[in-house]
Amino acid sequence: MTKIAWITDSTSGFTPEQAAEHNIHLIPLYVVFDNESFRDGMEITNEEFYARIDRGELPKTSQPSVGDFAELYKRIMDEGYKKGIAVLISANLSGTLETARMAAEMVGFDLAVIDSKITSFPLAQMVLDGQRMEREGKDFAEIVEFLQTYPERFSAYIILDNLEFVHRGGRMNAAQFLLGNLLQIKPILHLPDGRAVVFEKVRSFKKAKSRIFELLSEYRSQDLRICVIHTNVWEQANEWKKELQEMYSNLKVSVQELGSAIAVHAGPGSIGLAWIR
Repeated sequence: MTKIAWITDSTSGFTPEQAAEHNIHLIPLYVVFDNESFRDGMEITNEEFYARIDRGELPKTSQPSVGDFAELYKRIMDEGYKKGIAVLISANLSGTLETARMAAEMVGFDLAVIDSKITSFPLAQMVLDGQRMEREGKDFAEIVEFLQTYPERFSAYIILDNLEFVHRGGRMNAAQFLLGNLLQIKPILHLPDGRAVVFEKVRSFKKAKSRIFELLSEYRSQDLRICVIHTNVWEQANEWKKELQEMYSNLKVSVQELGSAIAVHAGPGSIGLAWIR
């Protein structure tokens, strides 16, 4: 059986060390401050990222270039791989997926490109579950088909603490931004079909948290993998984890800090849940 090269991007949350441990080829997005560009998770740590935000610097993101992907594919082919599967951030959040496809055609690499329709924890789990299928002896086509239907199995909701970042990203106009701050609105975002949209606008963080926990409870009879996702609120995230473990003692609950490329848009202080059925 032909060995598969597994590729994902830095929004999956894999560190370079974790990617190497799992034999995953990691392609970073870029975080940009003024004229300085950093490879997400490789050339800037989350601590450095938030320190710059605290100083009033405003970051942006950019996707990997065609050249970045082409260089990666050539290296992979030099290692003897004939086929690859790239599971990437939602095409509705970034142009990364289309760039990956273009580069594969350019260098002649046999690559299946999978739109995860998500990012972070579910994206990482897609890759790991695909690798498990490969170890079980499933063929390439069967693995690809499984991954293409995978988005039907997950949900993700996140509370935005700082409306400035979603306002700058164009998902909230100036009037909504001012009114939201005045009324202490906490938007809950979710990703239907891979699009980041406001699910509900809730007055107070406490009510927003209760709403997300209520949504999770609808699946309590199922065998779930649950992850608390957050941007630089580790203490609060671990409190959520403890609470969830008490509520669902039979289920595994993990915590994942979202990387800088996602935090650019979510802003610091955001927290939510992702789960896979």
